[in-house]
Amino acid sequence: MDRRTQKLLDSKERMADALLLLMHDQPMKKVTPQMVCDHVGMARVTWFRYFSSKEEAIAFKLGRIWKRWVEAHPLEGVDDVDYARALRFFGFFWEYRDIFKVLQKDGVTDVALDPLFEKIADARATTTQSLYANHFNLAGLYGIVVVWIRRDFAETPEEMAQIARQNFHIDSVFE
Repeated sequence: MDRRTQKLLDSKERMADALLLLMHDQPMKKVTPQMVCDHVGMARVTWFRYFSSKEEAIAFKLGRIWKRWVEAHPLEGVDDVDYARALRFFGFFWEYRDIFKVLQKDGVTDVALDPLFEKIADARATTTQSLYANHFNLAGLYGIVVVWIRRDFAETPEEMAQIARQNFHIDSVFE
């Protein structure tokens, strides 16, 4: 990736980080693009050059951290790949639970989960049938993640991986 592209992505991520930080103190609907830009020292026009909505900024941020998470947690050399996939998946939510708690408190968890789950489902699909099967399985997993967030992450990622293992065909769900 060239330097210019990296700088653009980093600037977008800083804006998304600022939005999430401001959401700790007030609902997303009250956080304005101007507030975000003031927080990061960028012009308001930059926000609109990068994002069409606050939802897009959050989806962008989670897409970036998901990509980094998967790259940092490879599955090569793992004995039980299915369990490792599930553990990696739930470990991601655990690691970034502060973000998901803020979104849940504001009632906008779907803003983050919808694009993330869409990306996961589409990445594993090789046929039309597998695309539909992935979305079907992920809908159940989506529900489990929402309940886990609502329960304030009461279970560990290991416990959640076991729950997933008992209720899903893990190899068809996890990236």
